[in-house]
Amino acid sequence: MNHTSAAPTHLLHGRRIVGTRRQAAKARHLAARPGISAPFLRGEQLGIFKHGHAVALNPEETSSDPTWPAIRDYLVNHYDGDSEDPFWDENIWYRINPSWIVAYSTDSVGLLDQQPPV
Repeated sequence: MNHTSAAPTHLLHGRRIVGTRRQAAKARHLAARPGISAPFLRGEQLGIFKHGHAVALNPEETSSDPTWPAIRDYLVNHYDGDSEDPFWDENIWYRINPSWIVAYSTDSVGLLDQQPPV
């Protein structure tokens, strides 16, 4: 059975980062079957589709990925969070190591001319 659900994702240093609660069905599913697909859509102008494997950045009871401290700092800052908040230990974050990526744009030249939102 395939499971599809939305999750907050971040593009950080060319890698897609996704998080969920440790007790969530998504976390159990990724622990058992780490295959993951993650689309990014900007209306009908741009679509980026990525498929690969989810790698836990801050697993429980084992050492964290070496990139986790910097990613955690980014997330705390992004969410205006408190680094001491237990929220960060109650959630698990994954990096998607892609096996393929494809992009689509209805107007790639026009898209390149647009300024990114600040």
